[in-house]
Amino acid sequence: MIYIPTILFLLFVWQTRTSYVFNLTADPTESIDISKDPAYTTSIAQIAELSEIWLDRLVQPDTSGTDTNSTIINASYDECGGICPYINDTYSVTVEQIYSYSDAPHIVFVFVDDWGYNDVGYHSTYMPFVSPNIDALANDGIIIENYFTHESCTPSRGALMTGRYALRLGFEDCDENDDAELPLSETTMAQSMQSAGYRTYLVGKWHLGYSSYARTPLYRGFDKFYGYYSGYIDYYNKTYGGFLDLQDGDTLETDAAYLDSDYHSAYIFNEKVQTMIADHAENHPSTPMFLYYALQLVHFPREAPDNYVERCSTSYSDDAAIYCAQNLMLDEAIANLTCALKSHGLYNNTILVVAGDNGGEGIVNGTSYPFRGNKYDKYNGGVRSNAFVHSPLIDATLRGKTYEGKMHVTDWLPTLMGLATDNAWTNTTEIDGYDQWSAIVYAEASPRNEIIHYVYDTEHYTIELDGIKMIEESYKSVVEPSEIFATDLCPENARTLCSINNVVDESMIEFYETEYTILVDTYINLVFILTSLLAVMVMMLYAMHLVCKHQALPKKYGSDYQAIDDDI
Repeated sequence: MIYIPTILFLLFVWQTRTSYVFNLTADPTESIDISKDPAYTTSIAQIAELSEIWLDRLVQPDTSGTDTNSTIINASYDECGGICPYINDTYSVTVEQIYSYSDAPHIVFVFVDDWGYNDVGYHSTYMPFVSPNIDALANDGIIIENYFTHESCTPSRGALMTGRYALRLGFEDCDENDDAELPLSETTMAQSMQSAGYRTYLVGKWHLGYSSYARTPLYRGFDKFYGYYSGYIDYYNKTYGGFLDLQDGDTLETDAAYLDSDYHSAYIFNEKVQTMIADHAENHPSTPMFLYYALQLVHFPREAPDNYVERCSTSYSDDAAIYCAQNLMLDEAIANLTCALKSHGLYNNTILVVAGDNGGEGIVNGTSYPFRGNKYDKYNGGVRSNAFVHSPLIDATLRGKTYEGKMHVTDWLPTLMGLATDNAWTNTTEIDGYDQWSAIVYAEASPRNEIIHYVYDTEHYTIELDGIKMIEESYKSVVEPSEIFATDLCPENARTLCSINNVVDESMIEFYETEYTILVDTYINLVFILTSLLAVMVMMLYAMHLVCKHQALPKKYGSDYQAIDDDI
């Protein structure tokens, strides 16, 4: 009977180690594994060595403030007016250096939640019409084409706020529903901006801890905050896990109009952004403004007002139409933001950054096509998003271009702080980001040649070095787990997925059909292996039966070999 435990061991205990290596310069979609190619032996060894260096910097999650009885989220709760579309006006500001102005620039950072690479008009092959205002801003600014993040919300937000990789913050093994908290020892971008003389604002998602007030925005460098602490809330009832999570400063929202279950939260955040801009212009005209607009859009759940859904329903159906509608609302929100800056005289001295926090979330229609993977994946589909900068402060001859250099979410802190102060910016904590402003504006070479996407231990890491990316994983199985590939808009059918009213081109259809085929093949292989193992078990048991029978027959028939043969 030793065979059965052995087989069970092979199935459930045997550690299988898998390495994938990709040349991102030649193969950005990560379709060709070069891990066995001897030409890359040196690169693979260098990345493995680099993983050990970074493993020494891995920080465990900060649980010192964890309080399951927190009372901060404690109240049980079972049309964007005045749309002002962006107009590509001509301004007289043509300075090359930000500090040609006597005052420091206003800085507005918009973080779009779960923004897949293919979900913005200037990249999209299936929704090119959803973002006319965003496209106008991007095309009159500088598009950052090779922009990378961490693979999910909290790691990217922590990296944005600190300029440090998620592994330094204890965020290396958390997911959407974890209450991961930014260590109190970390200095946030908002605190650095305050030190540089800025007045700071946050509207929208925090998701960096709320077990105590010391971990919430007003105590982490923001002068004003309106939004939610958790990873997401329902767009209509504003709850997370059955509890109200709509915060006005450090207190729960009580205004019945905002708590109305028919009032979409995107309207609320749109209004609050405009109010904060107006308040700053009126009451703090000589103080530079840092506004962090952490949009709820286009995160799950799929909820949007009917008038937006109707604009998409002729091209899409069901959740795809709602997702399209949410992208229309995203575009409108950024248009309203731009309009407010202009209306209150701040626009000409503002640097606007719009960026995503990770790839699209495939289960709810966000797509990272043409890249492999989605949110939570270490493939480019999970860690590559959209980003651009826009400002009249950038010389007109330098706008309307694309920056091809590699940039990571950790780079925003040193880049923006370099703009916030005319003195050399220094940070007492070691950061992992690079000041990329000069490279972005003047199309210089990126200072970045490596990205530490993920390091958990010596058998689980994802690192990119000089264009070579290595994904090292281990699994407790003889069978490698199947992978989920790029997003499906209609997962029920691989072809109807991409033929909705002919809005998707043929290359995208082929892409999804290929990924669908790979996924099906994976399951077929899994069934084949399990069936083979079962057959081996049956044969072993039958062999054991024959052995036992041969041992028992001589006792029954003695030396009558003919009788023994007849019995067999």
